[in-house]
Amino acid sequence: MGSTVNANPLVTTTYSVGGINANGCANYTTTIVTVNALPVITATSDTICIGQQTATLTANGAITYTWSPGLSSASTTVVTGNPLTTTTYTVLGTDLNNCIGTITTTIQVNPLPVITANSSSICLGQQTATLTANGASTYSWIPSATLSSSVGATVNGTPTVTTSYTLVGTDVNGCIDSKTTSITIYPIPIASLSINTNTICIGSPVIITPSGAGSYLLMPGNLTSILNYTLMPVANTVYSVVGTSANNCVSINNPTVALTVYALPIISALSDATLNIGQTTTITAHGGSTYLWSPADGLSCATCATIAASPYVTTMYIVSGVDIHGCKNEDTLFVHVEYVCGDFFVPNVFSPNGDGLNDHINVHGACISTFSFQVFNRWGELVFETTDLTNGWDGTYRGKPMDTGVFVYRVDGVTRTNTPFSVKGNITLLR
Repeated sequence: MGSTVNANPLVTTTYSVGGINANGCANYTTTIVTVNALPVITATSDTICIGQQTATLTANGAITYTWSPGLSSASTTVVTGNPLTTTTYTVLGTDLNNCIGTITTTIQVNPLPVITANSSSICLGQQTATLTANGASTYSWIPSATLSSSVGATVNGTPTVTTSYTLVGTDVNGCIDSKTTSITIYPIPIASLSINTNTICIGSPVIITPSGAGSYLLMPGNLTSILNYTLMPVANTVYSVVGTSANNCVSINNPTVALTVYALPIISALSDATLNIGQTTTITAHGGSTYLWSPADGLSCATCATIAASPYVTTMYIVSGVDIHGCKNEDTLFVHVEYVCGDFFVPNVFSPNGDGLNDHINVHGACISTFSFQVFNRWGELVFETTDLTNGWDGTYRGKPMDTGVFVYRVDGVTRTNTPFSVKGNITLLR
């Protein structure tokens, strides 16, 4: 009862109302409360990849809309958003009757794929690099000119210079990520080979030195080294080398050096001999171009092929012969010396007249080691003295020729067998 009442029917309803005035008169009327249906709001959902796209949401079923939480607009039919995580949104729609409907919708945010790819390194022109991708469903490679394919999880590459590649991977949600990888190109070493000499004599060493790489393989023989090779080949040989760099790249130029190996000369020394002290024998060397005899004692020439030998003791002579290639070899021989000394004497007459015959006088003997030869005049005065077998008396005294006469001599000495001897007598000087 009362002049004002509230009604909230669920459907449209007609109400009757009666009233009595002050005079007690009564009347009635009807009124209708119309109940409008709420608008049916619809809204699209969307899916994006984080950071790569903007989602679009569209509402229908009303005249005006209110969106929350924040999007590109809070009151339009179509809104956009790019949240970082999956987010649920509420939209309120108001129709012509100012009735309000509501609905929720979602923007699904998918993570980006985590792309991985190996890098690789190869030697220029010698190998093929393999690049393998993981973390997505499909892949594309940029640039692809030096790759076996522009798509695929595994590709092969043969660039000629170090190259960087961009790998783009797409997962099952269509989300895309990229990664940079590379193929590093190592240069091919250029090996070189030097030799300290191109000719040797057999038995002599040769030094071969490679360069241009880090380690080496010398052929023939498959000899490995990082510095040089000291070899003693026995035959002519052509050597080649392959060098390997620190990056395991192998040289392809294959340098060579040639070595000539000469045989040693066959030196012969002829021949062994036996002689008495003071005698001479001839010895000869064959097989070389030049010679050197050792020891040189008792030899007429130390560098001749044929020489006279008159040693005072038994001696082994070594002759070294060198041929036209500079190769050297040697041989030996023995000269045996016997000590049959015989007598020591001084001739009893000489004629120092300058005719070249019998002009000097001295001691004679086969094995004199040291001696003293003295000559005295008839008054006992010393007129000559020597200790040299090659320095005889020429019949002068104090630079003047002496007259014909008889002189007394005395010789005291020691033989090569350390035996002392002494000789005395007279000398007749004839003019």
